[in-house]
Amino acid sequence: MFSNFFKSWSLRDYIISFVILITIIITTSLSFTNIDNNEKWYWILISSISAVFSVVSVILASKKNYFSFLFGVIGSIFYFTLSIYYQTYLTALLQIIFVIPISLLSFRSWKSESNIDYTIKPKKSDYTDLIFFLSIGLLITVPLFFIYNFSLSNQNETSGIIIWLDVFNFVFTIIAFYFSYKRNESTWIVWIIVNLVSLGLYLTITIDSNNFTSSSIIIMSNQVAYLINAIWGYTEWHIKKN
Repeated sequence: MFSNFFKSWSLRDYIISFVILITIIITTSLSFTNIDNNEKWYWILISSISAVFSVVSVILASKKNYFSFLFGVIGSIFYFTLSIYYQTYLTALLQIIFVIPISLLSFRSWKSESNIDYTIKPKKSDYTDLIFFLSIGLLITVPLFFIYNFSLSNQNETSGIIIWLDVFNFVFTIIAFYFSYKRNESTWIVWIIVNLVSLGLYLTITIDSNNFTSSSIIIMSNQVAYLINAIWGYTEWHIKKN
């Protein structure tokens, strides 16, 4: 069944994938050897599982492989738990009501138009659509921030910048998945933005709480891996034509 799975992969693809995966594995291993006394071991385990499945998902997505969405669903389930732990509730809600359903729909859509090596042919970017959706995203983010901030007004431990980044991440992740579902190469531009914001979100949470835990380090290293992969994905989809 999977004899053609890596048919379109070059040596460069294997090297980049190996570097991204080994970074996550090393970070995870170091985290287990430096467990904070105040942090439960199972949060590190959950972070590690989410990291591995999510990174494999985005690597396969950069190679236009529709199996990326199945790995992504598993990663999202664990990421939902982590989002509750870090009190990024909109991100947690996003996994359940949108990311998992759209991933399953995208798997079905990509599969129906896939090649023999389980890949799809991306659609060329329409930068007018990209600018339109990014503008709409910003317009939605502002009022949603005030609504969400008001709903959390009794939770003094959640700072305004964290809420703002959480809302931005919520809105623009939806846009990124929409472009991904449509197989539009602009998805990687949006993912670069989302990955930068997500990295800033968890870095802010960590600095704000003054608590660099093992699981937070895994999550942040994961976001760096996502960012590297998003840049790679853009070159695969846009610069390197099928």
